[in-house]
Amino acid sequence: MNQMRRRLCFGAILLLLSNAWAGDVERSAATSSSDPQAPDPAALFPRPKRADFKGVATVGDSVCFSFPSTLTEDGVRWRTRLFGTCPDSGDGVTVSVSVATSEMTAEWTPAPEQGYRLDIVASGAHGATVALAVGGRAGLLYGMQTLCQLRSMHGKQQVIPTGTVVDWPSIRWRGAKGAAVEFYLPARANFSMSYIGLLPSLTEKPEFLPDERNAVGKRLANIDAEIRRLEGGGNASDDELDIEDSVTPSSELRNSNQMQLDMLRKERTAVVAEQEVLGKRCTELAALHVKQQEDWFVAQKAAAERRSQMCHAHAISFNPGGILTMSPEWLGKLEQTVRFWRSIGTEHFLLSFDDMQTTLAPPASEQFKTYAEAQAALLHLLEGWMRDGTAPAMRLHFMSQAYFGQRQYLEKNPYIKQLVAAGIPEGLTLSWTGYGVGSHGMTAEHVSEYGQVFQRPARFFYHNWPIMDKKTIRASGPMPAHAPGFAAAIDIFMLCSAHDASSTLGIMTGLDYAWNAEQYDPDVAMNNALRTWVQICGIPEAYEPMREILRWNRSHGQPPL
Repeated sequence: MNQMRRRLCFGAILLLLSNAWAGDVERSAATSSSDPQAPDPAALFPRPKRADFKGVATVGDSVCFSFPSTLTEDGVRWRTRLFGTCPDSGDGVTVSVSVATSEMTAEWTPAPEQGYRLDIVASGAHGATVALAVGGRAGLLYGMQTLCQLRSMHGKQQVIPTGTVVDWPSIRWRGAKGAAVEFYLPARANFSMSYIGLLPSLTEKPEFLPDERNAVGKRLANIDAEIRRLEGGGNASDDELDIEDSVTPSSELRNSNQMQLDMLRKERTAVVAEQEVLGKRCTELAALHVKQQEDWFVAQKAAAERRSQMCHAHAISFNPGGILTMSPEWLGKLEQTVRFWRSIGTEHFLLSFDDMQTTLAPPASEQFKTYAEAQAALLHLLEGWMRDGTAPAMRLHFMSQAYFGQRQYLEKNPYIKQLVAAGIPEGLTLSWTGYGVGSHGMTAEHVSEYGQVFQRPARFFYHNWPIMDKKTIRASGPMPAHAPGFAAAIDIFMLCSAHDASSTLGIMTGLDYAWNAEQYDPDVAMNNALRTWVQICGIPEAYEPMREILRWNRSHGQPPL
């Protein structure tokens, strides 16, 4: 009995010890699972070229920067923007910024000024020191953006990953058509494109009153002509006299003429008064028109300054249509347009033509034998306007729509041969439009073939409809991956911009590709773009339900995310 009791007691002790040990294990597991871990580099958006995280450092609230003199103004501005609520002294993150050495930037092609290197190490119980080496202004901005993202990756936990990040873009220019500068900055968009027309002359009259004013002028001219006729001895018409007999007594005729003159003079007084009112209104509207134009110029210059402060460039796209007149007035306005955009720092000018309906109208038809000759002459004029004078030069890009993005038609197209024979400018770069660029297996070899047809390097790529694939439109899907080496052939990567969230997500995944084409994964990019998008919109709680929707919103034959 005693032996049984001893065995039961021993078993109970073992059970208690085992339960206690199991509880410790569970608590330890729970503790370790809640401890912050070094992040997966793929969780950063856009994904960096290289990231090696060792662990995490516990830090305080402060973020303190020291900048070289050449970067102080920009650095202080961006520190306020990215870390505005954080104190700049005390325990926390201390960042020392320096200009990268030539050895560092040697591999940061094609845009060494946009590259950066972050080295983060723990310092004390509640701090971390960061060495940030940058290639230029843009590299400083992007490095600070990554640091801000790393600091917030663990939510409210005051930690930051330790290790090294080395990063630079695969494509120098990355942007979206009509994109808001601020919205796409986290995805490293560094230019936007907008369509333009010719700038109207500041002395041009408003367009909504001339017809009415001309009609009043014609009425007055007719009245004056009739008054002169009657005063010169002409007779009033029978309709106005209301007399049946063909022979009218002279006294009655004189009375009728006088009555008609009195009526006409009275009407003339009213028309003159109406003309004065319209003239005054036209003068007021002309002044308002000039004021609106001046305000527009001021607004464009302010927008250019904001873009410059965020290392964000601007490109403009102009299409004169398929009918070329080349009149002095039209060319004068075009030159005014080019010089204005140059004056505020616009860097790229994309010219396209409706080449499927080519027509020459006077005076162009009197100067040139073919549409291609007139087109080449216009390109040379533009090239000159974009390079002469003291303002920074713009780059001229040419897009021919004659082939609609189908390279197999290029060599067979007689218009293309005419254009090449006419002689296009040496500094011209070529663009290619159509969703074939994004979804139909474009390769670097195709780019080379395209350039060979025009006998020019093909560098600018106008990427249209990023969320399309071969089979159907993805309402919210990621941009498909491109062929290996395709990014190396692209100098400018532009995405179409629509107003709904699906296109926004498509654009952001495209920007992820443009930043790190070598490691681009459409599905990972989609998740990261969604997470970034809901943060920008201020609705982080929307991430999970949105992600569940996107899991099943896929093209035919593709598995869910």
